[in-house]
Amino acid sequence: MEDEMSIHRFNWALTAISKNDVSEKDSLWIKAQIENWQSLFSKEASNNKIINTSLKWSSYTIGERISNIILFHYYTKSKPPINLQNDLFNHVDILSRRLEYFKSKTGNHIINNARALYLFGISFKNETIINFAKEIFRNEIKKLISKEGFLREGSSHYQFIFTRWIIEIYIFSNIGKDRNFQSELKSLLKKLMSCCNFFYVTNKN
Repeated sequence: MEDEMSIHRFNWALTAISKNDVSEKDSLWIKAQIENWQSLFSKEASNNKIINTSLKWSSYTIGERISNIILFHYYTKSKPPINLQNDLFNHVDILSRRLEYFKSKTGNHIINNARALYLFGISFKNETIINFAKEIFRNEIKKLISKEGFLREGSSHYQFIFTRWIIEIYIFSNIGKDRNFQSELKSLLKKLMSCCNFFYVTNKN
């Protein structure tokens, strides 16, 4: 199930380009896979029955797909075509109505939701979505991490993933010249990264 969803999330595209040996041909192939996904599945966004039951339309997967496609285009210095921008907006619309918010049981996924909204908002200069993402972030972040910067759930794995999300939000706050928010994130990142170091194993024994 996770293997299948990883394809729909496009995190593999970022893994590919992070190796620094992706050719222009490879990059074009990845873009073609995004277009293939659109042709196969984007029409499902208007079908409530499908998005309510299909894992590829779960909120977490939608958020990952938005963020990873935007990050792929950012790192390859390319602009998503108009039809992809429209599809991403449909994704944002669905996600904004299906946030992973469960009152006191809300977990780290809500920040992943906010990340997707913020990256989209900055990329396409949508102030309403930017402000909505920041409102979610500010409302939930202190509930999810300790004053030292450890993720409440106590997972070393998610400590690194969660920190990566905040780094990516920070990068886009710089792109959008969102200085006050950037300052908040910088202070938070110092704590999160210090706690990542706590889990980093240097003793080979």
